[in-house]
Amino acid sequence: EEESSIYHEISADYFRTVGIPLLSGRYFSPQDGEMAPRVAIVNELLARRLFPGEDPIGKFIRTDMTEGRVYPEAVGDETREIVGVVGNTRNRPRARFEPIVYVPFQQHLDVYPAWGAWGFHVVKTVVIRTSSDPASFVGPMQRLVGDVDDTQIPYNVRTMEEQLSTVEPQARFLMRFLGICAGVAIMLAALGLYAVIAQSVTQRTHELGVRMALGAAKANVQRLILRRGLVLILLGAAIGTAAAFGLSRMLSRLVYGITPTDPSTFAAVVLALIGVALLACYIPSRRATRVDPLIALRHE
Repeated sequence: EEESSIYHEISADYFRTVGIPLLSGRYFSPQDGEMAPRVAIVNELLARRLFPGEDPIGKFIRTDMTEGRVYPEAVGDETREIVGVVGNTRNRPRARFEPIVYVPFQQHLDVYPAWGAWGFHVVKTVVIRTSSDPASFVGPMQRLVGDVDDTQIPYNVRTMEEQLSTVEPQARFLMRFLGICAGVAIMLAALGLYAVIAQSVTQRTHELGVRMALGAAKANVQRLILRRGLVLILLGAAIGTAAAFGLSRMLSRLVYGITPTDPSTFAAVVLALIGVALLACYIPSRRATRVDPLIALRHE
């Protein structure tokens, strides 16, 4: 059964450079040239769809570049042997995994003159991995290309960070906006909780004075105030977590690298909110321990 797929022509070191893992088989080698048998590497998703429950290494496929189709166990001009399976990748940060076929670009050198005759410009992307500042390699790389062929003009040279910063700018703006709103919400919630606990301490000044006059330790008084705040915090965290689980599907398109209900993320956020809330309760509790019992007893 045929499958639609993305078609990439790459060099032998592409996977190592960008960090795509090899799951089985081998990478391309310099021997996979124009005169060598036609080979291909597929991603894990395409391997599962074409050959479910089977080892795809050594199987043959036929690729149709113009239609973006792949046919398993077919015989024809574009028949290729699968020599490797690599991990799945995305074309965009929040996109779904798609079936991908990788072929050595050396095995398609004959098509480039034809494309030029038809009026198409042949554009290739060069990816370079460095151990130092990538920006320092821009100038030398451009000069190197010019030394090899001065008719080739490198353009749109940028680091991977710069490339990612231009992807889906609307989503990035929305995430920054939501982050600002979340920060403001946390601040308002902390101020509100502080005001509630502070008001509670003020209303209980006489009670706290009596407790301290009868010998209650300051630590016990502070724990009494913090306990009241902790009840409110845990109640709010439980309600907020339930609401977040309910709304997670609405945010599924805005998260990348994690699931909308990622347990570690939920736990980290809840713990951070509890920490902020406890800090908001700590200040009134400290004030409560400084109550003078004599003044507190005369409070009413």
